[in-house]
Amino acid sequence: MTESAKSNNDVPLEASIPEGAVPLESILCTEELHRRPWRPPDYGKENRALVALSSALADSPRTILQTLAEKVLEVVQADSAGLSLLTKDEKRFYWAAIAGAWQPHIGGGTPRDFGPCGDVLDRNVPMLFTHWERRYPYLRPATPLAEEGLLVPFYVHGKAVGTIWAIAHNDRRKFDAEDLRLLESLGRFASAAYQALASIDDLKCQIAEREKAE
Repeated sequence: MTESAKSNNDVPLEASIPEGAVPLESILCTEELHRRPWRPPDYGKENRALVALSSALADSPRTILQTLAEKVLEVVQADSAGLSLLTKDEKRFYWAAIAGAWQPHIGGGTPRDFGPCGDVLDRNVPMLFTHWERRYPYLRPATPLAEEGLLVPFYVHGKAVGTIWAIAHNDRRKFDAEDLRLLESLGRFASAAYQALASIDDLKCQIAEREKAE
């Protein structure tokens, strides 16, 4: 995926805290995840999603992140889902994969030092946001607006390098503890797959360099 922040519906980035922005705590409702009634685990659906991720890694490894977004959308029953990754300079996140209503925004992103993904990495914990555009006005053009956004850290070699997220665009869908468990479960598998893909790329580069030398 490109690291460009440009997309068909580009979201302008601004790193400074704008005047009138509400405090972070006023848009967080993470504790609600464990207070709300949650549905029992559907391990069958979860296993089918993991099988799909395994197949993507075997048959078309370059699609693993997009497959992850699609499976998160399906098993969490969200309206949008995706994966944000830090750019190489670690100054911003780019939306590497998106499924659902926000798919036109693929390739966009948010600043590292002022945005939901950055908040999750700073605290290194899952977070549930509500109407984050009240704090981050650059997210207002990212429509439909997010009623709730559930984010978990995405790790590579033990380091948080991005987030996996699910969005509800209206108040008919409320995320719960089971949604959090599913996001973390799929995230662990996708992290292992992503690391395997990176290792394959490194190996290919080493082989090519040796062939050149020979």
